[in-house]
Amino acid sequence: MNEKWILYRNRIFFDSSADTFAAAAEAARRELEAEQDFRMLAELAIDLQSYLVSYVEGCTPSLRETARIQSEAIIADLRGRGEDELLRYVSEELDVLKNSSLIQLTELADQKKLAVRWGNDNGLGLMNAMHCTGNGKLILQQYSDDQLNKLIAAKGLTRYTDHTITTKEALLDELEKIRKRGYAIDNEECEIGARCVACPICDYTGNIIAGVSITGPSTRITMEVIREKLHFIRETADQISQALGY
Repeated sequence: MNEKWILYRNRIFFDSSADTFAAAAEAARRELEAEQDFRMLAELAIDLQSYLVSYVEGCTPSLRETARIQSEAIIADLRGRGEDELLRYVSEELDVLKNSSLIQLTELADQKKLAVRWGNDNGLGLMNAMHCTGNGKLILQQYSDDQLNKLIAAKGLTRYTDHTITTKEALLDELEKIRKRGYAIDNEECEIGARCVACPICDYTGNIIAGVSITGPSTRITMEVIREKLHFIRETADQISQALGY
């Protein structure tokens, strides 16, 4: 990544506020179009899409909509200029990004709901990192070495707490443990004070496609409680898997 691109990224993603993000993104896009720096435009489109699918603290729906509009404008410009090679590059990179995050589909909360850091009030529909979530690690245990390398290159192994796994070696060790015991744990890896246990959901081929998880304060979701209650989560995940033909 060269100096010029670092300056552009800083202007858009770090130096701007919620009020100035749209103007900063559009200004960068127009400057790069004027300079006909199409490779940089492609990188900007990827970064804006990454903003959509990654966790960004304080990111609102309106900011995500701005990122989407600016990214699509760049892609349309590249298409109009016949930059087919760059379009293929953008498409390949976006495929990696979208396949390297986890979507929370539904949630059942009790009255003592834990307030965690991700996204909106309930986190539904947002993309979560895979290396530090119970359900994410369930999926990752099936990844080949090449797939893991691509994920790490595209997303990194962001540290959210002192407990977050941040190296490939540690992640491989954790995934091997998950394969042996049949379930995954997020042990305060996303948020200090929050612990999660997750069991896999399999489709008719036996492929793990999702997970059922319980998250709560680490003071309540202790390792002893996990051992005592794990069978309830496992039974629920198994029932869903059976309904999918497994």
